[in-house]
Amino acid sequence: MSDSDIRHEVLDTRRSFCVTAPAGSGKTSLLTQRVLALLVTVDRAEQVLAITFTRKAAAEMRERVMEALQSAEQGFQPENEHEARTHSLADAVLAHAQTLNWSLTAESLNVRTIDGLAAQLNRVMPILSGLGGGIMVTDDVLPLYQKATSELYDLIGEGSSRGEALRQLLLSMDNNWQRCAELLVELLGRRADWLPELGQHNDPNGASHQLTVTVHQVICERLTALTRMIDTNWLSDLEKQANAAITRLRTYVESGLIEPHKVDIPPGPIQLSSDANQLGSWQWVIRWILTGEEKPRKRLDKNNGFQAKVDQTAKDEVLGLLFELEQHTEWLDLLIEITYLPNTQSDDQEWQGVLHLSRVLPTLAAQLLTVFRAKGVVDHTHIAMSADAALGTDDEPTDLALRLDYQLSHILVDEFQDTSQGQFRLIEKLCRGWSEHNYTSPKHPRTLFIVGDAMQSIYGFRYADVGLFLKAREEGIAGLKLNDRSLSRNFRSQAGVINWVNQQFASIVPEHGDRRLGVVPMTLAEAARSPSRGQAVEIHNFPDQQDRETTFVFSKICDLLSQSSDSTIGVLARTRSSLEPVSRMLRDNGIDIVGSDLTSFARRAAVMDLVSLTRFLANPADTVALIALLRSPMVGMTLKDLGVLSPSLARLSLDALVEQISEGTAGLSTDGQKRSLFALMALQWAEAKRDRLNLVNWVEETWKRLGGDRILPREERPDVRAFFHQLREQEIEGAGLDADRLTTWLQTKHATIESASARVELMTLHRSKGLEFDHVFIVGAGKSGRSSQKPLLRWNRDDRHGLLIAAKPASDASDTLYEYLGFLNKRKEAQELIRLYYVGITRARESCRLTATLSSESQWPPRNSGSFWSIFCSIAPHVQFHQTHESVDDIEEVQTNRHLLRVVETPDTLTSEKIDLPAASALRSGNLSSRRYGTALHRGLELLANQGQLPSECPEFVRRALRFQLTELSSPSNDITDELSSLVSDVNRVLQDDAGRWMLSAHHQDAQAELALFVAEDQRQIVVDRTFIDKQTGIRWIIDYKTSRPAGEASLSDFFSEEAARYRDQLITYRSAMQVYDQSHHRDVVETRMALYFSALAVLHELPA
Repeated sequence: MSDSDIRHEVLDTRRSFCVTAPAGSGKTSLLTQRVLALLVTVDRAEQVLAITFTRKAAAEMRERVMEALQSAEQGFQPENEHEARTHSLADAVLAHAQTLNWSLTAESLNVRTIDGLAAQLNRVMPILSGLGGGIMVTDDVLPLYQKATSELYDLIGEGSSRGEALRQLLLSMDNNWQRCAELLVELLGRRADWLPELGQHNDPNGASHQLTVTVHQVICERLTALTRMIDTNWLSDLEKQANAAITRLRTYVESGLIEPHKVDIPPGPIQLSSDANQLGSWQWVIRWILTGEEKPRKRLDKNNGFQAKVDQTAKDEVLGLLFELEQHTEWLDLLIEITYLPNTQSDDQEWQGVLHLSRVLPTLAAQLLTVFRAKGVVDHTHIAMSADAALGTDDEPTDLALRLDYQLSHILVDEFQDTSQGQFRLIEKLCRGWSEHNYTSPKHPRTLFIVGDAMQSIYGFRYADVGLFLKAREEGIAGLKLNDRSLSRNFRSQAGVINWVNQQFASIVPEHGDRRLGVVPMTLAEAARSPSRGQAVEIHNFPDQQDRETTFVFSKICDLLSQSSDSTIGVLARTRSSLEPVSRMLRDNGIDIVGSDLTSFARRAAVMDLVSLTRFLANPADTVALIALLRSPMVGMTLKDLGVLSPSLARLSLDALVEQISEGTAGLSTDGQKRSLFALMALQWAEAKRDRLNLVNWVEETWKRLGGDRILPREERPDVRAFFHQLREQEIEGAGLDADRLTTWLQTKHATIESASARVELMTLHRSKGLEFDHVFIVGAGKSGRSSQKPLLRWNRDDRHGLLIAAKPASDASDTLYEYLGFLNKRKEAQELIRLYYVGITRARESCRLTATLSSESQWPPRNSGSFWSIFCSIAPHVQFHQTHESVDDIEEVQTNRHLLRVVETPDTLTSEKIDLPAASALRSGNLSSRRYGTALHRGLELLANQGQLPSECPEFVRRALRFQLTELSSPSNDITDELSSLVSDVNRVLQDDAGRWMLSAHHQDAQAELALFVAEDQRQIVVDRTFIDKQTGIRWIIDYKTSRPAGEASLSDFFSEEAARYRDQLITYRSAMQVYDQSHHRDVVETRMALYFSALAVLHELPA
């Protein structure tokens, strides 16, 4: 069935559907049409409920529906078949609305987020929330969870069973209270999953027995699946060979050929059947045939039961079996899972841990409810659990559930693959009884319409369970069968991207789905767009140093920006930290970017200064906060003056400090006296206004009196707004000036970079879902995710067997239920990682580049380590491994080339002094054509210096870079044609000059262009245009580029002398820095020489030593 046929079929309002809609398939427009079709069938618009997972998606759906209605009302003519269908549906809705006297507005459409729906149910039945009405929902949950955990610890001395359970829990954690608290906080966010199950301690024996039965059923089910999957003859041969090897091993031990402790010999014969009692046999055989890396063995020796030259025939037969195993990855995957199945004898010990937690965790949840009452807020989990309770059980539905049953006729759910267990239960309850209704009232059926793409399920960390999407597709929901349909046409990406994605992911995604392990089958896409020129998807691996990867990405972004004035670029990564180097390089070179949640507020100077101010206002005895304020750019005291003043800060009041400094008895410099008085008088004002202004106004006005707003960089304005928003939230919640909470916010939240004109957007792969860009870069792809510490509790819901739950055992035994549940979680995470890259690559309309930095320590290209990235690259049709090169460790390399701001006059004429570093943004603000020209030329020569083979004239890629630099550094009205022509002439002049080619050659030792060094002695950064060691002479050269030329009738000799005198001190500083560097890295340097290179004259002028 074609996509067009499916799109028409799913508008049948009498039937329920599950639609798989892959990336770029036009899912939102399909939902819009379905909503329009359903509105015609109901008496009230609110009978059609559309559920989304984000406010943005809900707003977009309302907007799409209203746009369709308005277009139909205004008589716009559709341009294609799809628009014509939407237009026809909208016309029918308008006519229906007129008949029933509806007033259709965006607000009258029943479109809600899943959280918004839960909140609405709570408002209708507030008593079930346990807190009454008027409760606010907060996203800032960490302080609440921490307080609940702290209050739980107050019960440690109780003589009750919960007090004893808490003591036993801490004992199992080696009394590491902090680590235990972290794990408890982590569990509170997922209490909707475990809280309903942990009443089991009321019947511990019965619950323990049930767990043992469940584990036994799981073992039988997995062994049965294995024996059915594997070829019978292969399995019989393996069992025969295993028993023969065991016999030989016993003989080897008896004869002394091998030592007993070096071999693992089972007590009885091997039987490979589906009987759970034979689990030990299976696990021994699997250990026998697989390596520690879980791969079939390539070698067998006497420790495996094969004596050299004696047992060669048997060895060859077993190696043949293992070769066949390699061809059946599905056999191997299931064999590996068998090794993790738990020993049922370990259940008692683990169950004791569950019992301890089952007494502690409900108490912790109760403590959290107490915290909620005290603060007047709740989290989204509480709202969801209360909504679930508000609808009652299947046997005893509440009045609200019965009322909703009357009010709702049709439900649509977007992004169903992101559904969690709790959300799935909520949707089940909303559809409760619909199957029976449809049977008795076939002319007025109720329908469920779910849309999603299992390949885009990437929110496992938010408790999304992709298995629920597969379950709904296969079995329906609440007895309501869903017609399964799949779209395949992609309207977003050009065919080159689609073909690459189809080939790559079909090779890495298992062919058949497995709900238990989060394995989802892939739907191959069909491109609606023709292929573009060039390679659509590229993979680039760089050795060792991330700066090469960053520079490559930066260069490609510059090329793309110069080629088009409207193309959009998305830079994506698994983690924020992987985005920081690219973000920094783009901003430092004046390229506007936009991004949310990129950099921790703890690394943003303005916010750090505000937190220091707030800490001092909260506690005037906080000397550390006061010193931080005095040292901040707002005040700018030197370290020497601070050292003189510090003893007085701890023992004197503000008034006494001001008096001492005013009298000149504090021992400060004149500058230090002025700065300290300026700051302390502002703080005196704040003290006088304490409790007289509202909190936000008080802090903000004090900050302004310190001059914070006057030296605030434009890019940090959103950070300051976020800080005051957080402070306002605390004030509303009654937390007041809670400096510790602000510090937590500082450490856990991240800054946003805003720009109205930026065409480059940076974000995590997770955040990119639902977006699209012309060009995509996925950076830091080789980095592995952080290994999370083992949680206190693991659980898994099995469709066939119910809940499996286990507590972290005291020892690291490998045959426990806890470890098996860890294996299941790891398998799910591995599958989700595959899907995460699928999501990232399918954001691209035209091209995608994936980059990684890998270690070349053992070999280059590196061998396949079995990691996700290794496997991903091994499957890809083409991967570029960039060559290794000699790395250079600078004295102290600094990437950030920003303005450093420092107050220079206080308090009367408060201004800012800019310590100007060579950032493109600084040059643009200066609007000096000579500096713009010089910056562009520096960039062009830097690109040439990085070429292995110098061209004879300016290449096109350098010309594009020059054009881009001029465009970025000019006002929109400037014509850069003449400047660009002059720049190209200068570059050609350099390339035709022997000295110029020698200077730019990449074949020197330690050749560097635009080398940034931090000179610790002067506390400042320098940037060396060009430096290298001449291999023939051993001389280190330091060369500074100059675009100047003689004025008027001035002679060349006079010009060179004047320029040499002007820049001599600067170059001496450069030389001193490089000499310090060479003492550690290149002691064989014979001499360090300095020179100026004049590009307009093609002259290299050496300065005397």
